[in-house]
Amino acid sequence: MNYHADDTIAAIASSMQGGARGIVRISGPLAMECLLPLFHAAEPVSLQHLTAARRIPGDLEMPGELSRVPCELFVWPDPRSYTRQPSIEIHTYGARPVLDAILHAVLDQNARLAEPGEFTLRAFLAGRIDLTQAEAVLGVIEARDQAELKQALTQLAGGLGRKFHQIRDRLLNLLADVEASLDFTDEDLVFRQPEEVLRELDTAEQDLRTLGKTVVERGTGDDLPRVVLFGSANVGKSSLFNLLTNWRHAIVADESGTTRDWLSEVVDFAIPAASGKAWKIRLIDTAGWSAMGGIDEIGEAAQGAMLREVERADLRLLCLDRSRPLNPWEISTLESTDEARNLVGTKADLPPGRAEVAGEIPVSADTSEGIQRLRSAIVEHLARSRERNPPSVASTAARCGESLQATLRSISTARTLVQSRGSEELLAAELRQALDGLGRIVGAVYTDDILDRVFSRFCIGK
Repeated sequence: MNYHADDTIAAIASSMQGGARGIVRISGPLAMECLLPLFHAAEPVSLQHLTAARRIPGDLEMPGELSRVPCELFVWPDPRSYTRQPSIEIHTYGARPVLDAILHAVLDQNARLAEPGEFTLRAFLAGRIDLTQAEAVLGVIEARDQAELKQALTQLAGGLGRKFHQIRDRLLNLLADVEASLDFTDEDLVFRQPEEVLRELDTAEQDLRTLGKTVVERGTGDDLPRVVLFGSANVGKSSLFNLLTNWRHAIVADESGTTRDWLSEVVDFAIPAASGKAWKIRLIDTAGWSAMGGIDEIGEAAQGAMLREVERADLRLLCLDRSRPLNPWEISTLESTDEARNLVGTKADLPPGRAEVAGEIPVSADTSEGIQRLRSAIVEHLARSRERNPPSVASTAARCGESLQATLRSISTARTLVQSRGSEELLAAELRQALDGLGRIVGAVYTDDILDRVFSRFCIGK
């Protein structure tokens, strides 16, 4: 791809399928000059002397049988355009022969045909958008439904890139203070105490893991919200899983520890009153926690799988048996703060064996008591969560996974250095590595092969 922006490019920007209106887009230093021999304004105006964006009606004088074609020009004469270059959009009839004729007439005026994605590439190179927003443009073009269109538009508005920029800015400030300390080692000046550095690293890691979960899951093709049932053994998780999924594959028995692996099923929650839409979720049933841990190698693996699924969840449903007192593990779990956790009181049809916990939703797998309330609570939580952390478009996810993991490794190493009072030179080096990883995500650090990978799938005119 041509990475130079000192020439003028043009292309048809409207759909190949045609329509009532067609668009030819021009951008570059000679954009205005390309139209001077062709365009006749309906009102006195000089394209070369415009100082602000303007809509200008008129017509184009075309060679051959077309003669004059009515059109409207949308003109951006200064760096406030999409590409930060003088730019013009010609809006006219959507007939393909008309658009082809206009494009060829413009190309005859010293413009060249734009390469696929070159308008968006110029916007990126000029700093108008970052790399995540450039990928969101492609996401808008390729959106297959309203959900994909919404997430692409959110990313295009900066919803994803802004969060990465904020983390990167905080780490840049931290690196500046660390390097300042290195410059004043003889004077024993400390710009950041170790405890403050650790807090900053912990915050950055937590924020990146939250962003990384939504990014990477989108790249695997399974961006469904993950809702995990967890709790002590024999509290009724599998019975609840069967009821919510209309499934009967989860084994239910009075014996503790029946579930030795996790089960997963996609469930369609149609709760219009809760969010105005239907939600598909991935519901996961996990092995129950036991004070004895796994009694054998399989049991240990089941406990490990449970902890991994709980950590990955978008929403954790802690199941508490209402027919018996809380055990020490449940009490300890309740004391911890977790914004992604809802409480479910199972076996609500049995006589209560304890006081109700604040926020607990009583349910019964036998009588279906409280199930509709639980479904609504799940959808409401996920709707709020997706609004705060919208998923990324697939192309961003595919590109960012490796850089995210490298950044997290560098932050982890940096934390170890601070805890062990290691070398500040090594700490600064790890922070620079983390910043390089974040820079690759947003495009502050890039190479030609990264740009080729991002823009090779674009169509001409975008």
